Amino acid sequence: MNYDRPGDRIKKLIKKNGLSQKEFVEKFNEKYGYSDSEATVSQYVNNKRTPEIDKMVKIANFFNVTLDYIMCRTDVDSDMSIYDKPKENTSKSNISFSTPQEALSFILKQEMVADFGGYDLENMSDDEIMEMAEDIADMLKIISRKHK
Repeated sequence: MNYDRPGDRIKKLIKKNGLSQKEFVEKFNEKYGYSDSEATVSQYVNNKRTPEIDKMVKIANFFNVTLDYIMCRTDVDSDMSIYDKPKENTSKSNISFSTPQEALSFILKQEMVADFGGYDLENMSDDEIMEMAEDIADMLKIISRKHK
């Protein structure tokens, strides 16, 4: 039986992702617009205080784990192997492409897109790749207009 509490899970995730509490606070605040102090996070990881649910959701998202995992509703063994992988940093400032093929390859390798799958860039012609990239760009334009 697992007797972890949310703070224990947060502490494990910080450590497993190679962060200090200070680094976690800085990155988390920057990503989600919070102004938490290191002292606040210390209270969380020492189970003296529990974050509000909206913040718990963002902590789970930050570490790419389920809310159930953070809330200790699932077992470490079953959850950690699936969800406790450091999230790949895909912020705009760290991504650049030198060719359309490179950009499309990146998009198609994203888990959500790859699940629709079957794309084999190695066997697609440059024209097919360019056409697909243009179709994706058109879809993104439609989506962005719809959600503005």
